[in-house]
Amino acid sequence: MVPYTKVEESFNVQAMHNILYHRHHLDNIFATVIFRYYMLLLLGPLGLMLLLRKEYFWLISRTTGPPEERWREQKWK
Repeated sequence: MVPYTKVEESFNVQAMHNILYHRHHLDNIFATVIFRYYMLLLLGPLGLMLLLRKEYFWLISRTTGPPEERWREQKWK
């Protein structure tokens, strides 16, 4: 499909081809490494975020609070 691409890049190109042309018809998709690789890339972080959503958002809110509060904490320590 695209000449001069690396193997890892061709996996993504072929996975995008499957999504664009086959959409929801999963019987047309040949379940090879490419499809599983793309699903792992797509569902891995999303699944992990859903499993750890409370802890994940707590961690983000602790590290990205308002800057003036972080400045006050550092100033008086």
